[in-house]
Amino acid sequence: MQAGRPGARLELMSGVELHHHVVRFLWRLIGADGRAGERSIDVGEVDADGRLTKIVGFFGEPPKR
Repeated sequence: MQAGRPGARLELMSGVELHHHVVRFLWRLIGADGRAGERSIDVGEVDADGRLTKIVGFFGEPPKR
């Protein structure tokens, strides 16, 4: 993702939550100009060694509670 956006970086907006083998975290893209851009809630799976094996991103504002 960052390769297509030179100078951009990802900023975590939450902690990384782990439940059994599933992880969840919220992040946003900070552009090279310092402005906040896209947001995503990502959910993934980790193996027995704690390595990420699958990731699914839900882009946009998180749903209201």
